[in-house]
Amino acid sequence: MAHSFRRFAHIATAASALAFGASGVSAAGAASAGDGADEDMIIVTAQKREERLQDVPLSVSAISSESLLDRNQTRIQDYFANVPGLNISAQGNGQTNLAIRGITTGQTTNPAVGIVIDDVPFGGSNALAYASRLMPDLDPGSLARIEVLRGPQGTLYGASSIGGLLKFVTREPSMTETSWRGEVGASDVSGGAMGFSARGAANIPLTDKLALRASGFFRRDGGYVDNVLTGRSNVNRIESYGGHVAALWRPTESLSVKLSALLQNVTSNGSSEVDTDASLRPVLGSLRQARLPGVDHYDIKSRLFYATIGYDLGSVDLTSVTGYGISDYSASIESTYRFGDLANRFFGVPGAALANDFRTKKFSQEVRLASSGENILDWVVGAFYTHETTSALQRIQALDAIGAVANSLQRTEFPTKFRELAGFASVTLHLGERFDIQAGGRYSGNKQDYEEEGVGRLGGNYRRAQTSRDHKFTYHVTPRFRISEDAMVYARVATGYRVGGPNPLTTADAAAAGVPTEYGPDTTTNYEIGLKGNAADGALTFDLSAYHIDWKNIQLALTSPTTGYYYFTNGPSAKSEGVEASLTVAPGGGLKIGFNASYNKAELKADMPAGSARAIAGDRLPFSSKFTASTSIDQDFGITDRWDGFWGAGLTYVSKRPGEFVSRPTSPRIVYPDYVSVDLRAGLRMEPWTLSFYVTNLTDARGVVGVSTNSRAPTATSFYGVNYIRPRTVGMTLATAF
Repeated sequence: MAHSFRRFAHIATAASALAFGASGVSAAGAASAGDGADEDMIIVTAQKREERLQDVPLSVSAISSESLLDRNQTRIQDYFANVPGLNISAQGNGQTNLAIRGITTGQTTNPAVGIVIDDVPFGGSNALAYASRLMPDLDPGSLARIEVLRGPQGTLYGASSIGGLLKFVTREPSMTETSWRGEVGASDVSGGAMGFSARGAANIPLTDKLALRASGFFRRDGGYVDNVLTGRSNVNRIESYGGHVAALWRPTESLSVKLSALLQNVTSNGSSEVDTDASLRPVLGSLRQARLPGVDHYDIKSRLFYATIGYDLGSVDLTSVTGYGISDYSASIESTYRFGDLANRFFGVPGAALANDFRTKKFSQEVRLASSGENILDWVVGAFYTHETTSALQRIQALDAIGAVANSLQRTEFPTKFRELAGFASVTLHLGERFDIQAGGRYSGNKQDYEEEGVGRLGGNYRRAQTSRDHKFTYHVTPRFRISEDAMVYARVATGYRVGGPNPLTTADAAAAGVPTEYGPDTTTNYEIGLKGNAADGALTFDLSAYHIDWKNIQLALTSPTTGYYYFTNGPSAKSEGVEASLTVAPGGGLKIGFNASYNKAELKADMPAGSARAIAGDRLPFSSKFTASTSIDQDFGITDRWDGFWGAGLTYVSKRPGEFVSRPTSPRIVYPDYVSVDLRAGLRMEPWTLSFYVTNLTDARGVVGVSTNSRAPTATSFYGVNYIRPRTVGMTLATAF
């Protein structure tokens, strides 16, 4: 590892020289130092209007982009454990299963966590579009913050938010100042390769009524997994690039129009999986795998174009949000374990791969009217429509010994179409200065069309088509009492749902298998109480909550024991209950201490049905940590009249998590071990320059964030592919802003 530190030392020395050589530059502004703003001034849009974080009567975490960049936490698997209640399972090849408060079965079903970008829903809505595994993992350089809303959000955000919502918020153009920011960085992964990054952003007021903001980035994350079968090192290198452009026009005091475009590309030519035995012990050595050459790779492309129009009608505000998004996912995954024997039987070659190509195009339109000003009765009423199509192509390919495609075992196309129309309303009744109560509801209806056409040795030649319709009503009731101007207590009852859908069978096949032609929605009901606010003149901020969630008619993916058909159905019920806490102490003198923790118990309330996973009442739901905690400390201090310094540290603990439910009698259910991760950071600041150094995962812990069945043929010692948190990484950034 010494050579890695020598490489990094040369880069750090050069960057330091650049920073010190710029000491004569004056600045109109400085690079952000992270979460330096007062907690009671953090503004969020969780309820589709700007509010102080501490005034929102539901469980919300807001993560600033500056905080993520300072800590080199550029992917969701880097920071999920710092958000109470948020869990992931990295499925490999760009796929991620996201869960909030334990609401997931771990299967490929409809998504349980909603994804929005500036109030525009993004990505697919149903299982047949891989919607529960594909999400935009946006680089922080294009964002202002990420908001994580815990608990179902069905009233304001509709379907797919039965566990909660992940909201990416971009920066608004400013008409009052010209500014720009630039950043370059380098990093080195222990036992792996170097990484590099560059980010830039500019805000330009073109007139007093028109402003433009643009940002862009490039990032290379150094690989650290070696493929012993090919002799290639660091095969899991990831490259990302993209940007965001927004134009804001205010021709009058009453009218505003914002046009935005966002794109991001992510590509990798190797898997991050490490081959292990059933006890998750590496069998080929630390951070090693065996894969056929050139097979594992993926590309993810996210595109979003949207317009937000606001018009002040006096006592009423009109808002229109129009969006069009394109999500592309292309991947090849070695699947010799599943299909290698068939490839050998039919074509005399030893290997196999599963190739996926998904493209989802989504149009959405929301129009809402809201009362303005402070009234005894505040209200919002709106309508929402979305139309999305997904073209999906899966190929099971037979591979020769060098990973070249020899022939096709099966080719399947299954396009889907999804349409939804909804109306919603929410009112807030103010009963005095201290007490108010919110209540709202949403009625949604959808129609889905599914087609499937297959050809090949495995499934034969066939064609299927199916249509489904369903509708659902969701609601929330939220009383709130303000203890003081700076503290409140609230209670909340809220519901959420996932759409049902068509089964991928013909009517005749469904009858033969004894399964329905469609499956219905599942629902969650969240009962929550919370306390949030600040004390000691803002030196202490707190957000405490306790909740109980009932999950009914759980959507499951099953295989018929008589016909072998794959289908969806509604299964038993489950519950999730726990407590969450976030505390921040800022005693002064540039010192800030943060603490987050959650306790969660998510489990089945009834046995799984026959033909599904082997699970009974009381079994924990997948990927849900019983306990997570993180703490951080940051200190700013003066050095001279012109120079300031800062340092910080963070510690994260994630308890054991059960893996996916299993169906094979001989396969044990995997348990992800608990782990501790430690981060350090420090730097110097002299306006307009900031030089930062960081170490993530200081102890080089092997924290497991995903486990899958090994893509190679299993042996007595090798059966699983494990994804870890990133090994110890040392890095630096140099940033400037004007």
